[in-house]
Amino acid sequence: MKSLYYTLIHPYLNYGTLLWGSAAQNSLKRIETLQNKALRNITKSNYNDSVLPLYEATQITPQHKLYKIHLAKLMYQHKNNLLPKPLQALYTPNTETHEHNTRHRHDPHIIRHRTHLVSKTFIHKAPEFWYTLPDTVKEATSIHSFKNRVLRHLGY
Repeated sequence: MKSLYYTLIHPYLNYGTLLWGSAAQNSLKRIETLQNKALRNITKSNYNDSVLPLYEATQITPQHKLYKIHLAKLMYQHKNNLLPKPLQALYTPNTETHEHNTRHRHDPHIIRHRTHLVSKTFIHKAPEFWYTLPDTVKEATSIHSFKNRVLRHLGY
């Protein structure tokens, strides 16, 4: 059943997560509900059982954490120059915006926007989430080890 989940459901959750992951909460609630139903079907649980232990038991990542993993991976790829040039140009390091010797001087600069809508996009959310990660997570040597460290940091 878990294999069926990763074949039929997970690709739809995974595809374009950076773009639609910052949608309005009421839109994401429907996706979360469908993912919870699928999880309960996989584990043959009752419709009103809590899903938190089910996510941990099956090691399936909830949609909201999947979004955070994608944000973190984008910033990791940016830090290590693994993105295509147009995406790499989205972020500038803090050293280009000021000359202060801060601990985040090599991290991407968060641009403040006038509208709330722009501040919800992945362009703004990715560096914001990057700042919350501890240095031990950021210093991973490969994208695979980085993803595992982010999962552990998020509680998986």
